[in-house]
Amino acid sequence: MSNIPKGQRPIDLLMAANEERLIEHIFDLPVSDKKTYKCKITATDFHKISGDEDIIYELMYDECRNEGLENLPVNEAKWDVFIKVAVELRRANLKQQNENKPKEEQLSKKEMDKKIATFRDEVEKDKPVNLADQKAREKTKDKSIRYIVPKYIRDAETGDLMFPTKEEREKFLDLMMVNGNLTGIIFGAYVELMNKIKEVKNKVKN
Repeated sequence: MSNIPKGQRPIDLLMAANEERLIEHIFDLPVSDKKTYKCKITATDFHKISGDEDIIYELMYDECRNEGLENLPVNEAKWDVFIKVAVELRRANLKQQNENKPKEEQLSKKEMDKKIATFRDEVEKDKPVNLADQKAREKTKDKSIRYIVPKYIRDAETGDLMFPTKEEREKFLDLMMVNGNLTGIIFGAYVELMNKIKEVKNKVKN
């Protein structure tokens, strides 16, 4: 057992699984010009979302392959924009989290820049392999934010689902269709939860 690398020992895996299970991201969902509702999505639900996304991705990839996109290269301009948007979103979320911490716990600019640089490297390594993969990812994420993630949005205090019925989710989708800000908030919350889960996994590996 002593030769097993750190991060792969049974105790490391158990601790990581337990810590990951407790991860959640709390965010404000605006319900009027002056009022917001405290919501959250959790790591447990994130894995359910990922499972649903895998199914959608396979369907979207088959669709893109049938359109003849599998043998075409990635759209580099779109990929560059994706990286830029992802990095700026991460930077904004980190800045907000940092400002909400007690002053003695706040990260320095150097530490913030290091986190951003690490995040950028991770995004760049996950480049699509072809245009079909790129398009399938885009379609999957769009459908996920609109149809899947809202199923798992919870009240931050009680943990109850915010939109437990199909009818409520359909009404929320209608609101998202006319309010791009709502879509951005849901997407940002989803991405931030994903980043928190990655940080816990990386911390155990290191």
